[in-house]
Amino acid sequence: MNKQKNCIIDMKNISFEYIRRSADGQEILGEQKVLEGFNIKIFEGSFIAIKGANGVGLTTLGRLICGKLIPGEGDMTVCGYDIFDASEREEIKKIVGMTESNPAEYFTQTLIREEAAYSWGKELLRITGLYEKKNSTIDKLSYGEKSCLGIASVLASKPRIAVFDQAAAGIDSDKKIKIIDYIAGLCEKEGLTAIWLTNNSMEEEIINVNNPEWSGVYL
Repeated sequence: MNKQKNCIIDMKNISFEYIRRSADGQEILGEQKVLEGFNIKIFEGSFIAIKGANGVGLTTLGRLICGKLIPGEGDMTVCGYDIFDASEREEIKKIVGMTESNPAEYFTQTLIREEAAYSWGKELLRITGLYEKKNSTIDKLSYGEKSCLGIASVLASKPRIAVFDQAAAGIDSDKKIKIIDYIAGLCEKEGLTAIWLTNNSMEEEIINVNNPEWSGVYL
């Protein structure tokens, strides 16, 4: 972490639990705590990987950062906005982009070019060989190609912060490295802050090779 840069994400003693309710919503059937006393500071322009096993809260962490979930306890700011303030949380949603583990669930367009063939996303499509298919429909893509498009879709909006949740599923190793290198370049040259949530040791090691303080940081 470069302490000369601004702290863009600050989470202090964050806890979060999911509550299962009966069909009518009146009865609590159980609780599952996935984060407890979690602390992290991430600085602007950083590209870090956080590794964790399935079910430990990686997706929850990502959704907290982009304002889709609210912590049960703790203090948290993103770009200086307070996650607990409803109006400020709406501002967070405007500046943070996030892939989900199944990209097909959040595509909003039919054609590749409509989803991501512009801005930073356009260049990523070129890198992964998808740009030549830009006029094709998304449903014709393989699972790995949809993962590539999911990453490009988030980058196309030029967010200040991008969260990639198991984003490289189905993508071959060579393309993974190209994608990671491209995102690292955006962080260095454009000031993007990127968080890569993964259970893949190779991805974690590639991203954190220049961030020794993050090596071995697991959720």
